[in-house]
Amino acid sequence: APTGTDPPSEPPAKRHRPAQDRRRSVLARKEYSELVPDELALIETPGRGVMSWRQYGILLKFAPGTANAIEQTTGFPDYAPNLSKVTELEGIRARWDPPLFKVLWDSAPWDDMFQQRLKFLILHSVDDLSARAKSDLVDIVAFMWTHRRTF
Repeated sequence: APTGTDPPSEPPAKRHRPAQDRRRSVLARKEYSELVPDELALIETPGRGVMSWRQYGILLKFAPGTANAIEQTTGFPDYAPNLSKVTELEGIRARWDPPLFKVLWDSAPWDDMFQQRLKFLILHSVDDLSARAKSDLVDIVAFMWTHRRTF
């Protein structure tokens, strides 16, 4: 029997409330270990009122502060993995392949993306720009080059 000083391996389960099921998608109601291969390949789209769903088996939730947001920054997801259960965390860790990630990282895909960026101005002609505007464009491209890995 665990003593009062032993940390619990997992927090005690909360009491199930039927209303919680309405906030979770069909696959989010299942434990990760219960998902079959076909379900691990699905991407659920959260409907109105759904706060928890799965993409490729990973349990997701809206990021704090974005659940009721009117707009989200373009290009950035407003959701994050829901790691509140140990089984979900273990499922994500099992998919993580550090050697494969290192191969990707060492290939420096950000350099290729930078080289393939759009390189022409829309609605402007370089000849019509002021010296200040041309200088600013050079500074912007230099900033993009310096921070290309971030983008």
